[in-house]
Amino acid sequence: PGQDSTVTQARLLTGHFVLACVGDGFNLNGSDDTVSECYSGGNDGAGFAVAAGNVTVSASKASYNNGSGFAVTGQRAVLATYQAQDNQPDGFLLTATSGTSVSGCQADTNRQANFRLDGVSASSLNGLLSVYRQGGRYPEAPRDGGIVIQGGSSGCQLSGCSPEAAGGVSGSLPDGGTSQILTP
Repeated sequence: PGQDSTVTQARLLTGHFVLACVGDGFNLNGSDDTVSECYSGGNDGAGFAVAAGNVTVSASKASYNNGSGFAVTGQRAVLATYQAQDNQPDGFLLTATSGTSVSGCQADTNRQANFRLDGVSASSLNGLLSVYRQGGRYPEAPRDGGIVIQGGSSGCQLSGCSPEAAGGVSGSLPDGGTSQILTP
């Protein structure tokens, strides 16, 4: 954990708290890492930086980080039942990843977007809840919206996403029908 103590061979990390690091709270660059029931808050970088392939993160929370709560660049990540609250710029940032599964996650009052997909392909995102609280760290609703799709993202399935009143979905997945955006 932390910027200067990168974990490269970890297999299981459970019940850890990382607070006020100069860089990322958890820097997960070891393939096949499993992280569960962890908290990362008040860091200068991302709460959880997932850079390796086949990483699983579950039942964890990132809040008040000056980087995205969860920043995923690794391939084939599995992210389930976690929260991103009051982070900047984004709650969840998935960049140039493929084969990633995200399910049952909540993003609450993050600075720019609660969820952002940038160049994501062949991934499944289900049950994403985008929430805005007036009493959060940022007094205005997320600048870019609840779920933002950009950078040529394609071949993804989004289902069970939050309603328009909480930011909804902006952008599109223009890949000839292999993508679905299903909102209530």
